[in-house]
Amino acid sequence: MRVSALILITVTAATLIPPSTADAQQIEINAETGLTWFSRNDVRIPNQNGTEFDMLELIGTGVAPYLRLSASITLGERHKIRALLAPLSKTGTGQFDEEVFFEETLFEAGVPTNGTYRFNNYRLTYRYTFYNNRGWVLGAGAAVLVRDAKVELAQAGAHRFKHGSGFCTAASHLCEARLQ
Repeated sequence: MRVSALILITVTAATLIPPSTADAQQIEINAETGLTWFSRNDVRIPNQNGTEFDMLELIGTGVAPYLRLSASITLGERHKIRALLAPLSKTGTGQFDEEVFFEETLFEAGVPTNGTYRFNNYRLTYRYTFYNNRGWVLGAGAAVLVRDAKVELAQAGAHRFKHGSGFCTAASHLCEARLQ
């Protein structure tokens, strides 16, 4: 499956709970929203015997809103834990130009077909600040990313989906310059 998505505009990025100064502990909650669209979404499931089709025939290429939520807590002056929720889903109805074999089921051409594409991401990050001086902040840590993906097709007499989830770890780095 090949997918490309483009974030068009970030409309809002707001801190909903201001940091508290007690014992250098800070709690922050952020919401971000904007518009996204798909320029390509080729699917073939199963990879060996399935028919490759363009999911955009069903879900379209129009813009759709997105929402990302994050929360973080800074413990002391050096430790930070952050959680991020980034759901992404688009649903639509269209018709295939030719028969599509998807998840061991044949979907007919020219018949209204509902399609759903979902690619949700969840991330948990820990970061340790090892330098905070003269306007510079440097830190490093680790993150765990979990993805929850699903492609679903439905038409009269046929309904199939492929769900996949996975996780990976990543390094987390911070290099921040504070201009004064």
